[in-house]
Amino acid sequence: MPKISETYFKADRAEELDQMRREAREKKPRHCILYDCFHAKTDGSNVFCSKGRRLHATWGTRTLLVVLRGGASRVCQNCPDFAER
Repeated sequence: MPKISETYFKADRAEELDQMRREAREKKPRHCILYDCFHAKTDGSNVFCSKGRRLHATWGTRTLLVVLRGGASRVCQNCPDFAER
């Protein structure tokens, strides 16, 4: 069985996720999605903020798939430390 992240980088799936991120950027007020932030780090299947911001009220992290789809939290939209790569 392939690792979760390997399936996201196959050509057809990667293009689909890329399109989802482009659409998400257009919808966000400041065009801030977690995928674009330099402070977003992964520990495998979850993404966290290296600045210590809680990306989810309950868990504090976001799943990798949510981030690859263009997800962000309100924290990202209002973050003074948001830094594009």
